[in-house]
Amino acid sequence: MKVRKPLLFFCLIIINTVSVFNTYLLPQTIKNSTTYYASIANNPELSLSLANAYKFFNKKKDECLKKHDTINAINHLRQLAIIQNELGDYLGCETNIVHALKLLNQLKETEITNESKVGLYNQIGRLNLILLKYETSLDYFKKGLKIAKHPRHINILQNNMALVYIKQLNFELAEKILAEIYEKSKTQVGAEQTTARALDNLGNVQAKLGRPVALDNLKKALKMRLEIKDNYGLYSSYSHLKEFYSDKKDVNKAVFYANQAYDVAKTVNSISYIEDALSNIISLSSDPNVLKYKQLKDSITNARQIADNKYALIKYDYLKKENEAKVDGTDYENH
Repeated sequence: MKVRKPLLFFCLIIINTVSVFNTYLLPQTIKNSTTYYASIANNPELSLSLANAYKFFNKKKDECLKKHDTINAINHLRQLAIIQNELGDYLGCETNIVHALKLLNQLKETEITNESKVGLYNQIGRLNLILLKYETSLDYFKKGLKIAKHPRHINILQNNMALVYIKQLNFELAEKILAEIYEKSKTQVGAEQTTARALDNLGNVQAKLGRPVALDNLKKALKMRLEIKDNYGLYSSYSHLKEFYSDKKDVNKAVFYANQAYDVAKTVNSISYIEDALSNIISLSSDPNVLKYKQLKDSITNARQIADNKYALIKYDYLKKENEAKVDGTDYENH
């Protein structure tokens, strides 16, 4: 069962790539294959591709463990966790993250091990966000922040914390965090993408709060993303501007930005983005029957997503207790 991730298009990124937190080099032949399968893991379109990537990383993990190549084994465990997260195997995802953390604790602390641990805390925070365990999610993001040293990693963790607060409808706190990320990133070298993302998310939150500065920030973020040619970021900007003008009942401008988002979705060639873009265009139709269909479809989709997420949490909790019972030598189903 695959559960759709919350807030997919609010930020476009709940950062999950292992490469963000790891900087070590691999031999070229391994690196080429690893890069290929990592790309599949982080940008999946088909479950079959994920299955192939899982087999690859599971094999590489076992090989590294046999050779006592702990750092690369940790990296492969993290990729496995990303794939399991995508497939809805949340217990397996957590198991591999915990395994990686245990391996890390056996190593002397270095820049590489620190980055790996920060990344693992980020991954398990994301996992708990999907499982609707918001406070636990925040706890792990905060653990990562306590040891994070690189400004980019700090920005990622704070951004993900802001997403949790948005899910909790705590827009004021999300606004505060995003404003902080934006101000810090402006002075950081090579952080243009982070700056634009923070400003765009900030503008979107400010729009929900009715702040007059919201539109200016959304447009500034769009300009920045055009300058750095950040297509995934552009999709987020156009979507947020469409949402802004739709809320203001300015249909013409909303349609313009919805079409811009659709063009970008086709450029990045992502099925999920194209589907979302077309859905946004349909939502602006003046045909009452089309709108009725869209509202009904969205209602059904949202109800299914909520039910799926709750089911995933129940299944996760059950399997976790069942595994703990097996370790204790008890029969969980009879208790």
